[in-house]
Amino acid sequence: MVDRVFPKSFRTKEKTAALDTEKYRSSSGAVHEDPWSILEPIAYIKLDHPYVLARYKEDKGRLVQVRELELQAFSDLGLQRTLNRISHSSFRSLLGRYHHGDSVFLAWEHVEVSIIQILATKFVITASEIIAIVKPILEGIQYLAERGRVLATLTTNTIFLTQSGKVKIVGVEDSCEISASEMDAATMKLYSLADIVIKLMGQCHSWPVEIDNLPDQLKKRSLGEILQTTLFQQRPSPEELKPLVNLTNKIAYHRVETHSHRV
Repeated sequence: MVDRVFPKSFRTKEKTAALDTEKYRSSSGAVHEDPWSILEPIAYIKLDHPYVLARYKEDKGRLVQVRELELQAFSDLGLQRTLNRISHSSFRSLLGRYHHGDSVFLAWEHVEVSIIQILATKFVITASEIIAIVKPILEGIQYLAERGRVLATLTTNTIFLTQSGKVKIVGVEDSCEISASEMDAATMKLYSLADIVIKLMGQCHSWPVEIDNLPDQLKKRSLGEILQTTLFQQRPSPEELKPLVNLTNKIAYHRVETHSHRV
């Protein structure tokens, strides 16, 4: 969801004496600087949390999605420790962390379209596209499991594609620590992934048996066994999903244009 009206907490603050102080980088990698001195907001968006879509003032082609948190909440939730420990290509990259006043601003990699937006287009998804979407998600889940963590949630609203066609899971900062004995298909969100695969498959398609059986396999087999199947032995190219991103964006643009003409 995109909105040009910014919540009060996200509005660019007026310059104060604090902006005149020399910026510095802390040992945690955070920059002590007002992010709106180098970024300009474009739109308010709702993903797993409220964000501001912004661009760098000196490089307007570079987009980021900025989430604001109270400094105390950031510390209490242990997000700093989590963010320092987790880095994997299946998760959206944290490109900048800014401390200013009583807030922390997290500047995340821009993601283009969500799975729920793709489903809304009613496109027929191919078997190779399903594999290209599912494999990075499985690898991300495995990466977390090896570190004693699981995703807090996995839905069609938390899986995105970038403009280049890469799969990115948002919300890794909310992942939870659990014991090895608690790790199973449900807690690792493999049940959730099975439901997402069923939605991607739709109703009117004849699937190869490996795809047809995938939702059931996700619920019954171990993660390691699933990744060892022939279905996931080859590494999908991001190029596989770029047409899906472009078509979804075109449909979304057409709907916005149609709506604006009707107002």
